[in-house]
Amino acid sequence: MKEINKYKYISFDIFDTLIKRNVEKPEDIFKIVEKKLQIENFYEKRIDAQKKAYLKKKKSEVTLDEIYENIDLDKKIIENAKDCERQTEIEFCQYNLKIDKTYNEIRDKSKIILITDMYLDRDTISKILNKCSIKYSKLYISSELNLTKSKGNIFKYILKDLKMNGKDLIHLGDNFKSDFLNPRKYGICSIHIKDSTTRHFFNKNNQNIEYNILKSFIKNNQKCSDNYFFKCGYECLGPLLYGFSKWLLKEIEAENINRLFFLSRDGKIIKEAFDLIKQNSVESIYFFGSRRSTIVPSLWKYNTLEKMISIMHVGRRITIKNLFKKLGIETLDRELIINKYDIDIYKEYMVSNILTDKKINKMFIDYVDEIKKNSKNEYDFLLEYYQKQNFKGKVAIIDIGWNGNMQNAIQNMISDVDLNGYYIGLKPNNIYQDRQKMKGYLFDKYSGYELFEKEEYFPLVFEFLFMTQHGSVKKFVDFSKNNCYVELEKYEYEDRPEKFILKDIQNGAIQFIKDFISSNLNNCVFEIINKDISYLNLYELGLNPSLKDSKKIGNIMFVDNDLKYIAKPKILLCYILNIKKFIVDYKSSSWRIGFLKRILKIKSNYYVINKKIRKIFLK
Repeated sequence: MKEINKYKYISFDIFDTLIKRNVEKPEDIFKIVEKKLQIENFYEKRIDAQKKAYLKKKKSEVTLDEIYENIDLDKKIIENAKDCERQTEIEFCQYNLKIDKTYNEIRDKSKIILITDMYLDRDTISKILNKCSIKYSKLYISSELNLTKSKGNIFKYILKDLKMNGKDLIHLGDNFKSDFLNPRKYGICSIHIKDSTTRHFFNKNNQNIEYNILKSFIKNNQKCSDNYFFKCGYECLGPLLYGFSKWLLKEIEAENINRLFFLSRDGKIIKEAFDLIKQNSVESIYFFGSRRSTIVPSLWKYNTLEKMISIMHVGRRITIKNLFKKLGIETLDRELIINKYDIDIYKEYMVSNILTDKKINKMFIDYVDEIKKNSKNEYDFLLEYYQKQNFKGKVAIIDIGWNGNMQNAIQNMISDVDLNGYYIGLKPNNIYQDRQKMKGYLFDKYSGYELFEKEEYFPLVFEFLFMTQHGSVKKFVDFSKNNCYVELEKYEYEDRPEKFILKDIQNGAIQFIKDFISSNLNNCVFEIINKDISYLNLYELGLNPSLKDSKKIGNIMFVDNDLKYIAKPKILLCYILNIKKFIVDYKSSSWRIGFLKRILKIKSNYYVINKKIRKIFLK
């Protein structure tokens, strides 16, 4: 700024300096026009026409009209396409936020000149500048003057036109030759504005036009790139929440549902995102619930351990202590259980073996009355809460997923409700989708199996992003005595850094949605952030992390029965010397791709490597 403030006149390049397009390459505008107007092969024809125009005129710059004279299409189609291209340029251009501080300091102090090598007409460029609130005293366009920055002769013209010498002018631009070297030939001071080279969570293999638009929008609008977790939320969680919210809005409109219950805890950030785009007629409610608080109150209807386990979320292995906790029995006397049943409540059992174990079944029979009594008591309080929330009629519940156990439990308890479930994803092997009204956005029983297979490689990374900042719902309680409907478990991250990490991630996600909604792209004639686009950055993080990603995310602790790191291995040498230790740690890691990346550190396809290792060690 000290250098810039010395000069009476300051000139700026326009495109890629003051103005950014929300496309990866300028030619992507032609793809968008093709998509909007459904003109077959328009992209190729438009590029070819521009080449022909330059060859015919044999001059430094051509106009948009001259380009379109070389397109072999019906005259009416040509005019429509030309108008559409102008409008699309306006629609996809935005102010360059990265130069905001520099421009704002000088906009009212100095005479600002704008210079561009561009085939667009003055009216279109003026509309772009006006849209971005850019003030200037004079605008020089190469296609009007037949002079360019790329050759440098436009700078000579400007000095003569303004009756000044090079010492009165400083020029800023992004092109090293056109904006830095060429002005200096005429004694003009120049500053090269370099573009940011920060790493993004982008899938390099996907060249879909919608995804390229999303990538460009993120590059142009991300303001807190120094905060890793904010950036992670902005780029990875934000697009997914936006895409899901738009999908959800379409689904409930089609089903004529206007009361939505977002299930705690994962539903809170989903509700916050949805509330930014919902219609006024839609009522969204944050609805307390958890697997435990919903399933335990339904257990009194069943008599067998097998049936009770079938409606619960239980992994392949579980301790007897945790099994009975899921059944609603919070405390067990370890010594008493050992003496009476010869069972260690802290020993892990395969769930399939539990059902055939005579000792465990004897213990269950002795406790079943207590389980059912507690269940019925919790059921009565749950019904009271549901009644207070007016949970009846045609409603939707919204959650992250994955099996639909809660929806099934609610449906079995509440008879006067037409229940519809909408989820980020439902496991394809869920047993409820054929008999319950439920759908998954990314995957479910009928679609998206490939996405489900990939999500299985980083489930706790996925789930962590959706957690909220209060404990899980333990159970519903008597409102008249407690002046509260729910009893919450202790918040596992209350005194831990993960609390602030989550806040940064979710703040980033919500900021992305706000930015995208406020842009013209939100109202584009075609859907930019659709299902095939919304998840890509999150899957890139989960399946192809950088070493920095694997450390930052891997060092997060997640509660999955116990508090443990998502992926924090020992050094490679330790595992070379003790392969059994590697197998144990690898199997217990919840993000094995990040685990391997941290050990090996080299660039490679860890998704493929992990698949091969799983075949060897997880048979």
